Amino acid sequence: MKQINKEVIDVIRKNTSFVFILDGFDEIFDKYNKNNNYEKYFYDRFNLNEWNAKIIVSCRSHVLNDENIER
Repeated sequence: MKQINKEVIDVIRKNTSFVFILDGFDEIFDKYNKNNNYEKYFYDRFNLNEWNAKIIVSCRSHVLNDENIER
């Protein structure tokens, strides 16, 4: 199996954007909500700001409110 070195990862990070689609978030919300604050913030935890990443979340409206969306 071929290994990807840090330089290749840096080139990918600088030249590629990503979209993560989290469909059905309401189905895992209870487990996710029990995690500590550090583990809750997917975007921060995986440094997605460094990857020019966007996230689309779909769920039932009773699971996420406006306050959650602003985060």
